[in-house]
Amino acid sequence: MEFRDDMYESYTEHVEKFGEKQTSIDRVDNDSHYCKENCRWATVLEQGRNKRNNRILTLGKESKCVSEWSEQIGVGSSLIRARIDRLGWSVEDALTKASKSR
Repeated sequence: MEFRDDMYESYTEHVEKFGEKQTSIDRVDNDSHYCKENCRWATVLEQGRNKRNNRILTLGKESKCVSEWSEQIGVGSSLIRARIDRLGWSVEDALTKASKSR
C-alpha cells in the first residue's frame, strides 16, 4: 500500500504527459528491488533501453545503449556493432568516425 501511495503522484504526472499506454513501472537498477528510490514511470522506448541484454557503450562520461548512440550520431546501430565486433574498432572510433559516403 505504501509503495502504491508513494508512486501515485508521479504516475498521474507521467500519464498526463505520455498517456496511459506509454506508462509502465521501470526499475532504474534491474538487480535491485521495487521501491520508490529505484522505480520510475517509463515509456515503452525507455523500458526497452533499460533491459539487461542491451549493449551499453561508454564514451567519455556518457554511457548509452547502442540504439541511443545510433540516434545521437546518425550511424546505424548495426554499423556501430559491426565496427566493434567484426572490425575490432574501439568504442571511441566506432562512435566518432564518419561513415564513408557512397
